[in-house]
Amino acid sequence: MSCFQQCCGDERTFLGYYNRSSSGLLKSLQSGEQHTDAMLLTILQLTAVEEYLGNWVNLLNHHQAARRVLLEHYSPETLNQDHFHRHIFMWYSRFDVMARRSGNETILGCEWYLTTEKCAVDEAAMFPDDLGRQIWALTARNRRYAMDMASLYTKTRQGLITTDEFITENQKPGIGSRSNERLQCKYNQSKPE
Repeated sequence: MSCFQQCCGDERTFLGYYNRSSSGLLKSLQSGEQHTDAMLLTILQLTAVEEYLGNWVNLLNHHQAARRVLLEHYSPETLNQDHFHRHIFMWYSRFDVMARRSGNETILGCEWYLTTEKCAVDEAAMFPDDLGRQIWALTARNRRYAMDMASLYTKTRQGLITTDEFITENQKPGIGSRSNERLQCKYNQSKPE
């Protein structure tokens, strides 16, 4: 008996729910109905399951679907207007980092990460005793840092930069910077938003 079966029950039941969620989402998307936050959350949930299962092809496909919904309904500014949507972005951005590490260029532009980080850092400064806001600021900075590092690793792996250039880029201000004035993204996006 697998660990999965001991902890969570029957694999077939789990995969049945996964299949039902995937089918329902596909039906909703094909119907032409307005994309909603519920659809976006379903896509992200399926993406998380696919990460757990090691289903990288579907993970990348669902990542792209989530990206399309985000671009259709939000801007970097509107996504940061409330905690609910901030959490959606943080969840999405985790998969964006994974996609970037795999060399996928179809990711959100750095303005999404910079806007989120600036908003988070500004709020953390206004509310220094609010642990939730402090954690959000660190998480937002960590996501931008992760995108920068993923880009550098990808460029090195693809032979676009040398190891020495990687070291030089990694030491420039912006990676792990604490100053809002120095916020920048080191990764380049080939496709404009």
